[in-house]
Amino acid sequence: MEERLGRYQLIRRLGDNDLCDTFAAIQHGDGGFLRDVLVKRLKDGLASDSVSLRAFQGEALLLSRLRQRSIPHVYELSRDEDTGTWFIALEFIPGPTLKWVMEMERERQTPLPMGLALTVISQLCAAAHHVHESTNVHGQPNHMVHRNLAPENVVLGRDGLARIMDFGCALPRAELDATGSDGRGTAGYMAPEQVLGHDAPDRRADVFVLGVLLYEMATGTRLYDGRGERLRRALMDADAPPASSARPGFPPMLEEILMGVLARDPDTRPASADVLQRQLEGFAAGQRIQLGTARVAAYLADAFPPGRERAMSSDASAPFALPSTRTSAPPPLSRGSSSAPREHSTDLDGLPPAPSPSPRPKHWTGEGSLALASQEALRELEAEVAARARQSSRPAQGLQDSDSEAEDTLVGQSQAPAATERRPSLSPERPSVGVYIHVGGSPDDVNKKG
Repeated sequence: MEERLGRYQLIRRLGDNDLCDTFAAIQHGDGGFLRDVLVKRLKDGLASDSVSLRAFQGEALLLSRLRQRSIPHVYELSRDEDTGTWFIALEFIPGPTLKWVMEMERERQTPLPMGLALTVISQLCAAAHHVHESTNVHGQPNHMVHRNLAPENVVLGRDGLARIMDFGCALPRAELDATGSDGRGTAGYMAPEQVLGHDAPDRRADVFVLGVLLYEMATGTRLYDGRGERLRRALMDADAPPASSARPGFPPMLEEILMGVLARDPDTRPASADVLQRQLEGFAAGQRIQLGTARVAAYLADAFPPGRERAMSSDASAPFALPSTRTSAPPPLSRGSSSAPREHSTDLDGLPPAPSPSPRPKHWTGEGSLALASQEALRELEAEVAARARQSSRPAQGLQDSDSEAEDTLVGQSQAPAATERRPSLSPERPSVGVYIHVGGSPDDVNKKG
């Protein structure tokens, strides 16, 4: 692929949705400047549709007002001079989507480590609260609602930070009040008021979905696995089942927090994502569970060792995550010798062991599925990038922003020496080679745009 949009050379198509196509790309500049970026390109024909164009531009305009470490930087909103095509250039985050990680662990019939789940949700709470508290150019509150915190829109970066990568459904509360709920979002990751359409959602709808993510990460099971009328009935007929019914021995204090977050009535949920974050961090401190970017980074390094995944890096030889060319599940994980920190909690230590993983993984068939890229694809990409580097006046270098707010944060009594537990690593017979960022549609999407 040699297509260009302005200063950006499109390298690999990563996904699409109703509104745009998404690409891994290189930004070219003077003096041999090269940077790996993510480019979203408005679909052909939609520039003449004022509603679609406004939604596409609105994502970039919102991102330009946000400054938070779990939200990607936006570099540019432009129209290509040659083709007239609108596009957005964003920070590229190497790492798996949360959906990919959750499906991988579900395939193994294991929940994510509790400390990892709490860390990711705590980070997402901080990002969501920043969105909710954002202001316009005049300093007036937007009262923004994200409305689509689905796991495919969250990327777990190698630096240990979870990031929200899609803001196409985000709208100010005033606009939602005027138009009502339009049902946009991802099935299974929408609050009851979004699905039922009785009231315009506010920030508490996003809080509900954060609860859904925590439930699924901590129990290893889907909460609302359906769509259409089946999903409506599940949200109307009963409250969410207790987490302990999906994972016996689930900590009662955390279950109480979780059930409050998943209440059907928004008035009984935590009033903000910030309140939820403080509740979860208070629970972690009481149980002496260490939270922080180091936990997420260690998990990713253990499951996807850097030595076997050069395509996750931002160096000159392999600056891009490779798009999936297969729809099969990743290779089975073996119990490796590496380890990650373990949370210290009598409640959590008492949980029964997870069932043994099935010997033969099922195949994933959804459009949004991810798989590991092949060795041949990696060699092809490395050769392609190396050839471009030779043509430049200086060797290509993967450039990163200086905004490195990814320092580790520990909650609880971190002075105590951490015990260890054996975490899965990829089988040495099946080395992993690139993966990762996926910003595209999935069969679960419901009128999703942006």
